[in-house]
Amino acid sequence: MARWPWRSVIRTTRCRSRIARRAPLRIEQAPEAPQASLHDEKERARKEQKVQRLQAGRDHPAVRAAVELLGGEIEDVRDLGEE
Repeated sequence: MARWPWRSVIRTTRCRSRIARRAPLRIEQAPEAPQASLHDEKERARKEQKVQRLQAGRDHPAVRAAVELLGGEIEDVRDLGEE
């Protein structure tokens, strides 16, 4: 879907006038790849870091030892931020 169809007409006309004969001209639209904004990238990185911190809290040796010693289970892990 071309935004400005008149541009293709202008390009074709220019090609014809410079080459002095008809030249085949094929205009293809490049596939639009969704680009993540800087904000989206930072948000994705924050979420990934949060998941890693929560997993590190669950897998910490002291936490594992307490769970094994007390015979309990981890019910909830809270993220205290980037400390």
